[in-house]
Amino acid sequence: MSSYIIWLDGREGRVFDLAVEEAPAAGPKVSRVLVHGHKHHEKSDPVDLFKDLAHAIQDAAEIVIVGPAESKIHFKHYLEKHFAKGVGSKVIAVEAMDHPTDNQVLAYARKFFRKYDLFHTT
Repeated sequence: MSSYIIWLDGREGRVFDLAVEEAPAAGPKVSRVLVHGHKHHEKSDPVDLFKDLAHAIQDAAEIVIVGPAESKIHFKHYLEKHFAKGVGSKVIAVEAMDHPTDNQVLAYARKFFRKYDLFHTT
C-alpha cells in the first residue's frame, strides 16, 4: 500500500508514489499522465485522464489531491463514484495548488505524510 500525492489540471496529472519504505534511497516515483490525443486547442475529456490516474493509484493507502481550478474536486468525485476498491475513501485532502515543480509538490507532501517526512528530513 502506497501513499500518493496527485497534482492535476484539465490536461495533465502527476502521480507521486511515496512508498519510500520500500526503497528510501531511490526516493518517490513520479509518473506523468496526459490526456490522450489532447492538443492545446482541442477540448479534452477529463474522464480519460481520471481513468489513467485512478489506475495508477489502485493500491493506495492514502491520497492527497492538489491542483488549480476544479479538476481536483471532480477527480475526487470520480474516485468515489466510479472506481472500485474504495479508493475514493482513501483521499485525506483536496487542496489548491497552482503549477508547482515536482520538488514543490514533494515538499508539500510533508504536511500530510509523516512517514515520508521522516525519511527525508534526517
